[in-house]
Amino acid sequence: MELPAPHPAGPRRAHLRRRRPDSRPKLLESILRGLREIPHIEIVRIGSRVPVFLPQRIDDELCEMLAKYHPLWMNLHFNHPNELTPESRAPATS
Repeated sequence: MELPAPHPAGPRRAHLRRRRPDSRPKLLESILRGLREIPHIEIVRIGSRVPVFLPQRIDDELCEMLAKYHPLWMNLHFNHPNELTPESRAPATS
């Protein structure tokens, strides 16, 4: 029996799956730094579900890094009121 061919987008994104979790803030910071170098970009807006499924990831280090790129708006995506746990509310209100 022959296996189906892998999805064409799979190999291009494979490097993201292998990236260590502690390198992601560095990647985000490099993207934000690049955006801030573009003169006509005044405000950056980020949409995220991280506070829903990984609220412990929103730590002081990440908040300090994001504060360097003010003004920066965060849109948090919650799909249901049950997702508003005490753990997910803490980063959203700090």
